[in-house]
Amino acid sequence: MNLASLTDVEIVEQFKQTQDPWLIEELYRRYSQRVYWWSLKFLQSPAEAEEMVQEIFMALIADALNNYQPREDAKFSSWLYRCVGNQCLKSLRGRYEALNKQVIIEDIPQELIAKIDLDGSLLLAQRTELLTKTLNELSAMQRMCCLKFYWDGMKYEEIAKELDITYDQVRSHLQNALRNLKIAFKEPQSKKH
Repeated sequence: MNLASLTDVEIVEQFKQTQDPWLIEELYRRYSQRVYWWSLKFLQSPAEAEEMVQEIFMALIADALNNYQPREDAKFSSWLYRCVGNQCLKSLRGRYEALNKQVIIEDIPQELIAKIDLDGSLLLAQRTELLTKTLNELSAMQRMCCLKFYWDGMKYEEIAKELDITYDQVRSHLQNALRNLKIAFKEPQSKKH
């Protein structure tokens, strides 16, 4: 059978009947580049766009194609791009929620204590409470960089890669986070004097 001669709808219908992975390979050949570029527009990250291509085609195999109902006035590609857009938006929502998730601090790395609590006059419980409050008031990127650097022990390069930002942006977010933390920790101490 010459798959290249089949329409998209014919391929989908045959896949529904046979579950033949070669049919998905043909759809992949036809659409993977376009799915990549569409994903990249949403996600703004080449690595995430590549992952999204794999995720989309795995979803097609798993179940999505079985739910596809062709309509006379709509192309398969329109349905596929809608699936890609929905999956990208879901991914972005997850990223946004992770960035804006409130943190609760139970332990404070000694390196961070040395940088922000200069005279050590606050009790550990007060430090922990103030640090938790202040971290949650930082911008999402400052908070994420701070957590990944001080708590997870990640290097600037690793943080940059994971958050899809530059090395200099990581450095800037960390500097700004430390400045804000120092300010927060100096205010309670200045009120005592």
